[in-house]
Amino acid sequence: MGAAFFNGLRGSETALVSFDLRRGRANWTETLDDLGWASLAAPAVAATALAVGPRGEVLFYAVGEFLVAVDLAQRKTTAVIANLEVGTAAGMVRLERGFAGRPSVMALGAARDGRRGWVYFVDAVRIEVLDSIAIDTTGRGRWVVQVAFDPSERIMYATSTARTFAVDLTTRDVIASIPRPHLGRMAVTPSDGTLLLSDPGGFDFFGAGLILRYTPNLNPLPPFDLNSISLTGRPP
Repeated sequence: MGAAFFNGLRGSETALVSFDLRRGRANWTETLDDLGWASLAAPAVAATALAVGPRGEVLFYAVGEFLVAVDLAQRKTTAVIANLEVGTAAGMVRLERGFAGRPSVMALGAARDGRRGWVYFVDAVRIEVLDSIAIDTTGRGRWVVQVAFDPSERIMYATSTARTFAVDLTTRDVIASIPRPHLGRMAVTPSDGTLLLSDPGGFDFFGAGLILRYTPNLNPLPPFDLNSISLTGRPP
């Protein structure tokens, strides 16, 4: 569809912005009240995660304990799922192969209690929770802040602020976990399922200039070292 979506402001109100990637300009900007937030008792505040549904017709907007569905054609809120403790950070992705026999499914990272993170699987058409998987994230890193899947969508990677977990979706067991040394982004290569973790640094320290690489079972591979690129403009 050639569009990206993000939070913005219109005046002093939180708004949702549709941005045309081809033309390089905003398609439209709607405040959350204009989108019908108030009628569904969802908070009109900035999202912790945004993702477009598998059909490209619905935008999912996660905030607080709510997952809100916005019809992009009508620019109206059509449904809300409550009682999901999404928290201050969350990862949300769509499954290309579906889940539990449903073809259009979103996965949303969250937390529900003091020692476990959760991943919710949401039917993107009926706007309902199909299933959830608990992950023991004991400690301060209990939030599942990012979610990704291997190319077969049989292994799920769930990252808290402290560790990265590999979960077998058939058995629902954690098959491996590693400390999360950096607070960067997570991605999976479509060709061989290599897990990539970036290292952006933080507010008061620089990143190491590495992209960490792991096998599907979270065994370490040699990292990509980006330091020479920053100095010479050429890859190592």
